[in-house]
Amino acid sequence: MAATQKIYNTVLTGYKRVDDKPLEANTLFSSVEDASAYAKNDPTAYPGQIISVSNSRGSQIYIITPSYDLQENTKEIVPVDRLKEQVVVRFTNANMVHIDHDLGYRPSVVMTDDYGDSLAPAVRYPSINSVEVSWNGYMTGYIYLV
Repeated sequence: MAATQKIYNTVLTGYKRVDDKPLEANTLFSSVEDASAYAKNDPTAYPGQIISVSNSRGSQIYIITPSYDLQENTKEIVPVDRLKEQVVVRFTNANMVHIDHDLGYRPSVVMTDDYGDSLAPAVRYPSINSVEVSWNGYMTGYIYLV
């Protein structure tokens, strides 16, 4: 039997949050056990999917691995008081930006295009006070270090 290729349709749409619930049903769980059962048993779970567990003990982000296990996200969530140290870099018609900063840590990187859409670039830290951000194709936008 030949494998069939999934076809995707492009639909222009927007969302407006109306409550404090996730937009997708299977992204927030009240226990690690429930999240793990979803990852292992639900046919809609997929490798790379980001899910959260939130309960009275706190909140944690997990990524579903290729073996459908949960991998805890160990990236630091930036404290609000550190946002005042945010570095913003505007770039034009580029596919890589090197940024020297004096933050004294490896900052989280957020990249947006001119329309404010968030993008997922490759990030490399040559040193504690420098970061290289790269992506495919030339574009214009902003890089935020926090």
